[in-house]
Amino acid sequence: MKLDAHVHTLFSGKTTIYPVHKILNESYNPPELVYSRAKARGMDLVAITDHDTIDGALTLADRPDLIIGEEVTAIFPEDKVTVHLGVLDINEAQHREIQRLRRNIRELMPYLKSQGIFTTLNHLASQTAGRLTAAHIATLIPWV
Repeated sequence: MKLDAHVHTLFSGKTTIYPVHKILNESYNPPELVYSRAKARGMDLVAITDHDTIDGALTLADRPDLIIGEEVTAIFPEDKVTVHLGVLDINEAQHREIQRLRRNIRELMPYLKSQGIFTTLNHLASQTAGRLTAAHIATLIPWV
């Protein structure tokens, strides 16, 4: 089974890559184009994981092979360090709760686990990870 579980559409807004984050978008492609390209490349399932929104994925929610997900910008409350989490196969109620909890990753991670939401740690070796340290990552490992 083929799946790219980290795909953005124009619904993601500005990129998180410094220093171009003020002028460039994460993606300029509408959800339908992302979906059709993924299918043309042989993907069995298509996951849309825009930044902190499921609006793009919801435009294709009638597709049986679509996975609604998002890339959540979560925050360690003690030092304001951010991490991007990929969450897959969520519904609108879960999205709302995720957005409510994302400002405290120590509350968010138990919620994701309790809901059985598949979660990935994104960009760990990237400059977009910013001040993320090994200690931050170590606290997350038990939850994914």
